[in-house]
This record gives sequence, structure tokens and C-alpha cells, in this order.
Amino acid sequence: MGIEYIAGRPSSHLLKWVDLIASSAPGPILDAPCGKGRNSVPCAEPMITGSLRPLEVDLLRPNLPFVPNSFGAVLNVHLVVPSLARRLASLVRPGGFLYVESFENRGGNYLQLPKSGELRGQFPDFEFLAHVEKKAGPRSADAVTFYCLARKR
Repeated sequence: MGIEYIAGRPSSHLLKWVDLIASSAPGPILDAPCGKGRNSVPCAEPMITGSLRPLEVDLLRPNLPFVPNSFGAVLNVHLVVPSLARRLASLVRPGGFLYVESFENRGGNYLQLPKSGELRGQFPDFEFLAHVEKKAGPRSADAVTFYCLARKR
């Protein structure tokens, strides 16, 4: 990648899948939440210059301003809100990709992370191409950090 990143390096886990997502997504790619675009820039880099269009959207409001099946891929890095993940998944076109990654395990934030295996059950319309979980929190907690890439059937 020949781009200088202004807002920090993109997710190292996402970078493993950028070529597949960018070359095979059947439509535009939504990076939600994108911040300053650190994760969307690598997906846009192989495409035509000017393919990034920033939008400011409140992702936690009940209705998103997009229709179902409107994106070839949806990226969700570090915003772990189960109801949002399901709504974002509905935006993916058949054959498109969903990439979801949690934040790192630090201090008490494990309380906001899903339980082991919980993520797979949220996306029955998707085939998982990669799904990695890592135990988070104290030994007694059933919480995991994760990243996954799935393709909508």
C-alpha cells in the first residue's frame, strides 16, 4: 500500500482480507464507524481515486439511512453493539462481505464484549470465511475479543 495514513494504521486483521474484499465486493463498501478512514482507505486504494465519500451518520439511532442490500461490503471495526451489527449485516448484498472486529481487551471493557460463540449466531445468512475469538477478562468471565469475515449467502 502506497498511502500515508493520517489517522493511524488500519487493523492488521482487516489487512489480511483487503484484497479479497476490494476486488470481490459486489458494490460500494461501507466502513461504519470510519472515524478518519484508517480502515476504509486500504479498501479504496485499488479503486479509482475519489471513491471515498465520507458521510456523518449516527449509527446508534434506530434507523440507518440506507436500504437493505445496498452495500457490497460492510466493515465494523471497534464498535461492539450487537443490535448495530445485525442492522449493518442487513445492508450487505448477497455475495457481499461483512467484517466485524472488536476492540482489544483492556481493563474492565471485557464487560462490553460478547460471549464465546455468540457472534456466529447473530449472522445466520452468512458463511464465515474467518472467525477468531480470544478469551477476555478474568477467568470467570465468558467474554471474547474477536474478528471475523463472512460472506452473505
